[in-house]
Amino acid sequence: DWGAIIGTALALRHPEAVAGLHLTHLPGRPAPTDGPPLADEERRYLDRLQAMRPEESGYVAIQGSRPQTLAYAQNDSPVGLLAWMLEKFWAWSDHGDDVWSRIDRDRLLTNVMIYWLTGTALSASRIYHERSHPTEPLATGPVTVPTAYARFPAEPWAAPAVLLERTYHLVRVTEHHAGGHFPALETPEAFAGDVAS
Repeated sequence: DWGAIIGTALALRHPEAVAGLHLTHLPGRPAPTDGPPLADEERRYLDRLQAMRPEESGYVAIQGSRPQTLAYAQNDSPVGLLAWMLEKFWAWSDHGDDVWSRIDRDRLLTNVMIYWLTGTALSASRIYHERSHPTEPLATGPVTVPTAYARFPAEPWAAPAVLLERTYHLVRVTEHHAGGHFPALETPEAFAGDVAS
Protein backbone atom coordinates (compact mmCIF):
# COMPACT_ATOMS: atom_id res chain seq x y z
CA ASP A 1 0.00 0.00 0.00
CA TRP A 2 2.86 2.38 0.67
CA GLY A 3 4.05 1.57 -2.82
CA ALA A 4 0.96 3.31 -4.19
CA ILE A 5 1.62 6.37 -2.04
CA ILE A 6 5.36 6.53 -2.73
CA GLY A 7 4.97 5.61 -6.40
CA THR A 8 2.41 8.37 -6.84
CA ALA A 9 4.70 10.88 -5.10
CA LEU A 10 7.60 9.89 -7.37
CA ALA A 11 5.39 10.16 -10.46
CA LEU A 12 4.30 13.63 -9.37
CA ARG A 13 7.73 14.96 -8.40
CA HIS A 14 9.88 13.22 -11.03
CA PRO A 15 7.68 12.12 -13.94
CA GLU A 16 10.69 12.13 -16.28
CA ALA A 17 12.24 9.30 -14.21
CA VAL A 18 9.11 7.12 -13.98
CA ALA A 19 8.26 4.99 -17.00
CA GLY A 20 4.95 3.79 -15.60
CA LEU A 21 2.97 3.39 -12.40
CA HIS A 22 1.08 0.28 -11.26
CA LEU A 23 -1.61 0.64 -8.58
CA THR A 24 -3.79 -1.86 -6.75
CA HIS A 25 -5.78 0.80 -4.93
CA LEU A 26 -6.25 4.53 -4.76
CA PRO A 27 -3.77 5.99 -2.28
CA GLY A 28 -5.07 8.55 0.20
CA ARG A 29 -5.59 11.42 -2.20
CA PRO A 30 -8.64 13.67 -1.92
CA ALA A 31 -11.11 13.62 -4.75
CA PRO A 32 -10.64 16.66 -6.97
CA THR A 33 -13.20 19.38 -6.46
CA ASP A 34 -13.02 20.64 -10.03
CA GLY A 35 -14.13 18.73 -13.10
CA PRO A 36 -17.42 16.97 -13.71
CA PRO A 37 -19.68 16.16 -10.76
CA LEU A 38 -19.04 12.83 -9.05
CA ALA A 39 -20.82 9.87 -10.56
CA ASP A 40 -22.99 7.68 -8.32
CA GLU A 41 -20.28 4.98 -8.27
CA GLU A 42 -17.68 7.51 -7.11
CA ARG A 43 -19.97 8.94 -4.44
CA ARG A 44 -20.81 5.44 -3.12
CA TYR A 45 -17.08 4.64 -2.87
CA LEU A 46 -16.32 7.88 -0.98
CA ASP A 47 -19.31 7.31 1.33
CA ARG A 48 -18.07 3.75 2.03
CA LEU A 49 -14.60 5.10 2.92
CA GLN A 50 -16.15 7.61 5.29
CA ALA A 51 -18.28 4.89 6.93
CA MET A 52 -15.34 2.51 7.45
CA ARG A 53 -12.96 5.19 8.78
CA PRO A 54 -13.95 4.82 12.48
CA GLU A 55 -13.34 1.04 12.45
CA GLU A 56 -10.40 0.77 10.05
CA SER A 57 -8.18 3.78 10.76
CA GLY A 58 -7.22 3.45 14.43
CA TYR A 59 -3.78 2.15 13.43
CA VAL A 60 -3.18 5.33 11.40
CA ALA A 61 -4.07 7.49 14.41
CA ILE A 62 -1.74 5.73 16.84
CA GLN A 63 1.13 5.19 14.39
CA GLY A 64 0.73 8.71 13.06
CA SER A 65 0.83 10.31 16.49
CA ARG A 66 2.56 7.98 19.00
CA PRO A 67 4.40 5.24 17.06
CA GLN A 68 7.16 4.82 19.61
CA THR A 69 4.80 4.02 22.48
CA LEU A 70 3.19 1.22 20.48
CA ALA A 71 6.57 -0.03 19.25
CA TYR A 72 7.78 -0.78 22.79
CA ALA A 73 4.91 -3.25 23.21
CA GLN A 74 5.37 -4.70 19.71
CA ASN A 75 9.11 -5.22 20.19
CA ASP A 76 8.50 -6.79 23.59
CA SER A 77 5.85 -9.26 22.50
CA PRO A 78 5.95 -11.32 19.31
CA VAL A 79 2.36 -12.40 20.03
CA GLY A 80 1.32 -8.74 20.33
CA LEU A 81 3.04 -7.88 17.06
CA LEU A 82 1.44 -10.89 15.36
CA ALA A 83 -2.00 -9.86 16.63
CA TRP A 84 -1.45 -6.28 15.43
CA MET A 85 -0.48 -7.42 11.93
CA LEU A 86 -2.78 -10.43 11.61
CA GLU A 87 -5.80 -8.24 12.30
CA LYS A 88 -5.09 -6.29 9.10
CA PHE A 89 -4.52 -9.45 7.07
CA TRP A 90 -7.86 -10.75 8.36
CA ALA A 91 -9.76 -7.51 7.74
CA TRP A 92 -8.33 -6.64 4.34
CA SER A 93 -7.84 -9.94 2.51
CA ASP A 94 -10.23 -12.00 0.43
CA HIS A 95 -10.61 -15.19 2.49
CA GLY A 96 -14.19 -15.82 3.56
CA ASP A 97 -13.65 -17.01 7.13
CA ASP A 98 -10.27 -18.73 6.69
CA VAL A 99 -7.34 -16.37 6.19
CA TRP A 100 -5.00 -19.37 5.83
CA SER A 101 -6.91 -20.49 2.74
CA ARG A 102 -5.64 -17.39 0.98
CA ILE A 103 -2.35 -16.52 2.71
CA ASP A 104 0.30 -19.10 3.47
CA ARG A 105 0.73 -19.39 7.26
CA ASP A 106 4.54 -19.73 7.10
CA ARG A 107 4.87 -16.75 4.78
CA LEU A 108 2.77 -14.56 7.06
CA LEU A 109 4.63 -15.71 10.17
CA THR A 110 7.95 -15.07 8.41
CA ASN A 111 6.76 -11.56 7.55
CA VAL A 112 5.94 -10.84 11.20
CA MET A 113 9.13 -12.48 12.48
CA ILE A 114 11.27 -10.25 10.26
CA TYR A 115 9.84 -7.21 12.03
CA TRP A 116 10.21 -8.78 15.47
CA LEU A 117 13.69 -10.30 15.17
CA THR A 118 15.14 -7.12 13.66
CA GLY A 119 13.29 -4.83 16.10
CA THR A 120 11.92 -2.74 13.25
CA ALA A 121 8.28 -2.30 14.27
CA LEU A 122 9.04 1.34 15.10
CA SER A 123 10.95 2.17 11.94
CA ALA A 124 8.20 0.51 9.91
CA SER A 125 5.50 2.58 11.58
CA ARG A 126 7.46 5.85 11.50
CA ILE A 127 6.24 6.40 7.94
CA TYR A 128 2.75 7.06 9.34
CA HIS A 129 4.16 9.65 11.73
CA GLU A 130 6.20 11.28 8.97
CA ARG A 131 3.17 11.44 6.69
CA SER A 132 1.14 13.03 9.50
CA HIS A 133 3.91 15.55 10.19
CA PRO A 134 5.36 16.45 6.77
CA THR A 135 8.43 18.66 6.62
CA GLU A 136 7.56 19.81 3.11
CA PRO A 137 4.30 20.07 1.18
CA LEU A 138 2.92 16.82 -0.20
CA ALA A 139 3.09 16.52 -3.97
CA THR A 140 -0.26 17.26 -5.61
CA GLY A 141 -1.73 17.55 -9.06
CA PRO A 142 -2.53 15.16 -11.87
CA VAL A 143 -0.27 12.16 -12.44
CA THR A 144 0.85 12.30 -16.08
CA VAL A 145 2.80 9.02 -15.99
CA PRO A 146 1.02 6.11 -17.72
CA THR A 147 -0.79 4.23 -14.95
CA ALA A 148 -2.14 0.68 -14.81
CA TYR A 149 -4.75 -0.21 -12.20
CA ALA A 150 -5.32 -3.76 -10.95
CA ARG A 151 -8.59 -3.75 -9.02
CA PHE A 152 -9.03 -6.58 -6.50
CA PRO A 153 -12.56 -7.14 -5.13
CA ALA A 154 -11.76 -7.32 -1.40
CA GLU A 155 -9.41 -4.32 -1.43
CA PRO A 156 -10.99 -1.79 0.95
CA TRP A 157 -9.60 1.11 -1.12
CA ALA A 158 -10.57 -0.36 -4.51
CA ALA A 159 -11.86 2.83 -6.04
CA PRO A 160 -13.87 2.80 -9.24
CA ALA A 161 -11.62 3.40 -12.23
CA VAL A 162 -13.54 6.55 -13.11
CA LEU A 163 -12.29 8.13 -9.87
CA LEU A 164 -8.68 7.34 -10.71
CA GLU A 165 -9.17 8.81 -14.17
CA ARG A 166 -9.71 12.18 -12.53
CA THR A 167 -6.11 12.37 -11.29
CA TYR A 168 -4.11 9.64 -13.09
CA HIS A 169 -3.23 9.03 -16.73
CA LEU A 170 -4.97 5.65 -16.64
CA VAL A 171 -3.99 3.44 -19.57
CA ARG A 172 -5.15 0.03 -18.33
CA VAL A 173 -7.63 -1.33 -15.81
CA THR A 174 -7.81 -5.01 -14.85
CA GLU A 175 -10.74 -6.27 -12.79
CA HIS A 176 -9.60 -9.32 -10.81
CA HIS A 177 -12.03 -11.93 -9.46
CA ALA A 178 -10.21 -12.67 -6.19
CA GLY A 179 -7.81 -10.92 -3.85
CA GLY A 180 -7.72 -8.03 -1.46
CA HIS A 181 -5.22 -5.56 -0.04
CA PHE A 182 -2.32 -8.03 -0.16
CA PRO A 183 -2.50 -9.42 -3.71
CA ALA A 184 1.17 -10.44 -3.82
CA LEU A 185 0.41 -12.84 -0.94
CA GLU A 186 -3.21 -13.69 -1.75
CA THR A 187 -3.12 -14.15 -5.52
CA PRO A 188 0.58 -13.96 -6.44
CA GLU A 189 0.22 -15.29 -9.99
CA ALA A 190 -2.53 -12.83 -10.88
CA PHE A 191 -0.65 -9.94 -9.30
CA ALA A 192 2.69 -10.77 -10.93
CA GLY A 193 1.01 -11.27 -14.30
CA ASP A 194 -0.70 -7.90 -14.02
CA VAL A 195 2.53 -6.09 -13.15
CA ALA A 196 4.42 -7.86 -15.95
CA SER A 197 1.85 -7.11 -18.66
